[in-house]
Parts: sequence; C-alpha cells; structure tokens
Amino acid sequence: MRLDHKRLWQASRRLASHPDLLPGLVLGVALLWLFRVQMQHKYLPMQDVGHHMAIAAVVADWGRPGSLYTPLYERFDPLNANSLLYLLAGYGGRLFGVTFMVRLLTTLALIGVPLANWYALGVFGRSRWGAVVSVPLTFNLIYMLGFSNNLVAAPLLVLSVPVFYRYLERPSWRRWLGVALLVLLVFMAHAQVFLWTGVLLATLTVYMALRAGADRWSKEGPLLAVLKVLACSFAAVVPALLCFGRWYYRTFVHVTGPQLALAGPKDSFGAVFIAPENVWNGLLVSQRVMKNPEALKQQWALVVLLALALVLARFYRWAKPPILEAAFFLSLVSYFLLPENLTGQDILASRQISVALWFSAVLFTPIPARVSRFAHWAVVAGILAWSGAHLRLWSQELAKFEAKEAHGLDEVMMAAPPRLAIHYVKDDPESEFFYARPFWHVEKWYMSEKLGRGDDTTGVQANGTIRFREGVVAHRGIGEGPTWVRSAELWDNFDLVLLRRRSPRPEERAELEKRAYLLSRVGDWEMWRKRPAP
Repeated sequence: MRLDHKRLWQASRRLASHPDLLPGLVLGVALLWLFRVQMQHKYLPMQDVGHHMAIAAVVADWGRPGSLYTPLYERFDPLNANSLLYLLAGYGGRLFGVTFMVRLLTTLALIGVPLANWYALGVFGRSRWGAVVSVPLTFNLIYMLGFSNNLVAAPLLVLSVPVFYRYLERPSWRRWLGVALLVLLVFMAHAQVFLWTGVLLATLTVYMALRAGADRWSKEGPLLAVLKVLACSFAAVVPALLCFGRWYYRTFVHVTGPQLALAGPKDSFGAVFIAPENVWNGLLVSQRVMKNPEALKQQWALVVLLALALVLARFYRWAKPPILEAAFFLSLVSYFLLPENLTGQDILASRQISVALWFSAVLFTPIPARVSRFAHWAVVAGILAWSGAHLRLWSQELAKFEAKEAHGLDEVMMAAPPRLAIHYVKDDPESEFFYARPFWHVEKWYMSEKLGRGDDTTGVQANGTIRFREGVVAHRGIGEGPTWVRSAELWDNFDLVLLRRRSPRPEERAELEKRAYLLSRVGDWEMWRKRPAP
C-alpha cells in the first residue's frame, strides 16, 4: 500500500489547526511532570498528610490478626463524610501499602483539577489554555496544610458545575445517575466541600430556573419549565442529602463513644470570624507556599497576568454564560463571609481562597486567535512563562527540602519495629523552605509504614471519620516542652520517641538514656526505644 503524502500532509495540517491540540500537549507535559515530582519525593511539605495516612492505616489493618486498631476503633463506615480517601487508600493499602496509596490518590487528585477544568472550559465554550495554569495553582494553602480530603474533593467539585449544568439543560435518567453519583462522592470526600458544592449548585439551579421561565419558546410554559428545573435539581442531590442527614444526626445529635464533645444542633457552634484587620493580610499571605523571595515575585507576576487576561477578554463576548466565573467569584467572596473556626473544625474561611483558585482557570482564558492574534498569544505566552517558572521553582525547593530536612527520616522510621506506640516531640516542626508545618504529624508515617499507634489525634472527635470504642483512653498533646523527657504519661503509654533537631541538655540526655536507647540517628532525626522494665 502506497503512502499518500498529500493526504497525510493535509491531515496533519487539520490536526495542527485544532484549537485544543497545542494546549492539550502542554497540559499533558505539565501533568506528567506533576505526577513524577509527587511520586518521586516520598516526604512532601504537606502538614496534615501524616494524619490522613494514619486513618487510612486504621482502615487497612482493622480486623487483621495482631492489629492494634481493632480493640481501639469502631468499624469504619464508608458512608461517613470525609471517608472516600480512607476507603480507597485503606482497602487499596492492603495490597499496595497505605503510604503509596495515599501518595497516589493525592497525586491523582492534583492531576484531576486541571483535567476537570479542561472539561469545564470545553462545556462553556472557553479556550482550554486556562487549564494549563491550574497545574501550578494546585500548590496552594490546602495543599500546604495537607488537607488530603479537601484535595480529593477538589476535582469532583470543579467537575460538578459543568456536569450539573448539562444535566439541567437536557435532563435524562443517565445524566441524573451521573450527577447523583458525583454529588454523593463529593460528600464522601469532604463535608465542607460538599456544603459549598450545594451553594454553587443551588445558585446554578436558580439561574437555570429563571432562564427556563423566561424562555418564551418553551413548550411547557414558564411555570412548568421552572418547576421542572427545580424538581430535576432536587432529585439529583437526594442520595447525598440522605447520607448527609445520617452523618449529621450521628455527629451532632446522637453521639456515642468517648469522642470530644461538639456543639449540638440547638447550641452555638462557636463561630469565630477572621479579625477585620487580618482579612486582607490573610487574602494576600495565606496562599504563600514557598519562603524563597522569588515566590513572592511570581505571586505578583500572576496578578499581572490575570489583569492582562481580564483586560484583553473585554474584546470578545463568549456565547455560553459565565458560570465558571461566577463559581470563582462566589468562592472568593465567601472568604470574607464565612467563619474561620467552628466547634471541632478550624481554618474554614481561609480554605475558600484555594477553592477559588481551583476555578480560576477560566479567568486566564485567552480570546480566540481569529478575533485578535496579539491578545490570544500574549495571554498564552504569559501562561507558559509563569507556569514554567513556578513549576521549576517548586521543583528546586522540593529537592532542597528532601535533601536537607527530610533526609534521614525514612531511615529512622524503617529502624523501628512494627506495631508499637510512638510519640513525636514537636519542638521543631517548621521548614526552612515552605510555610505551614511540614513535620507536624510526621510520626503518623509510622502508622502507615509499620501499623503502629501514634499520639491519638485520630478518632477523638465526633465529626471524625473513625471513632474510638467506648472506654478507650486517648493520649494526645503530651511530652512537649523542656519537661517532656520526664513525662510519666509518655513513658507509661509509648514505646518509641521520635526527635528532630533535638539537643537535650546534659541532664535531659542522661534521663533519656536511662529510660530509652537509641535505635537510629540519621541527619536531623533520632529514633529512641523505651527500655524494658527491670
């Protein structure tokens, strides 16, 4: 068979002229980079990721012979809020290891945000170049704080808006099933994201109802058209609402076990708002992730790129409604309106800035090149330059973090025997390179690697995904400060002690050596084991 070079050339030209080809290739390269970096570095600067690994470890090992968790925790309930990560990482961890599964699922969640934006931009007729800039924007406050459940919910939240929009445009049983399952997964992923998804979908429902009522060509008539939209919207969220009601009852109405008391439905939930003088400071500073001065310059460069994209976008009017822009705007405004703390839950309002960033890809969308080549390629060039610079800086700082600060941690963890109780002296959880506290829950990696028990921050709250059994005594927040080495609660309940950059005074060192012996010391890290009772 002869190769028709003319047809091949014509086909390649048609393919090259496709508006999604070039941004798709660039996005693919960025996502491959993201996957490689996330999976290459075992210890990442995510503050609470160890806490989530510990819960996944409980799910993975519960019920097994010799498990420490079976007598401590109630059976895992997959229909609780915030359960999706632990369901997948726990049962998947039985085959592939808990640490690997949490890292993999977190990475796939990060990749899912740009992919969800890619789909959403296509649904609303926008250029898909904006999805490229959402890759570096996933490294935001929620990522740095290690809110892994939030991250798993992120792509589901972004995806829910275009999927729900298409469902209300042309309802069908198949689309109903897809939306109902998606919203249920959002609830299982994260309660706060689920509630915010409800706000966005309710707002979208009102818009679609008003549009249907104003359609004079509608066969049903204005009233029936509006009722149809409302009925379809409600029907799609019923399964998730039923699960939410069940979880709410067990969390705030009928609480059993030794969990910390939370406010009930008739009580104040203890709302604490951000102080007015800190609101603007929080808006500008809370998204700082790297301490390198170059990161601050890049933050302002992003603001300039955003302003350029918004100014040039005024030369074109998109055919589809600005639904994604509204989702971004509402998420950003909610930062100023929501409380920062409630009873049993902290850092609420500040998370909404990261939620807004998940939707921000649409703001960087260049107008079509047929309208203005300069306007189109100016924004594209800015997206490529800023994204490349930010990802390069992130990779450099991550390499420094692993080589200088995380070095030795894996070795001392591996030196510890399995299924013991570990305490971490948190005198120095900070990082030289990243904000938040990357080593705040680092001892919980021992639970995911060796299936042991850490300081009991798992299972102590009624809104937690797992709960302690009746009668279990929790040990948490002990052994801190200069007197840790003489803490009776520490030595009575824990077998291992993890230290970082800890240089006890001679009398403290003598007390430590009397009670424990050194298992391993590598870099800044030390692992000690309690001496057996005489």
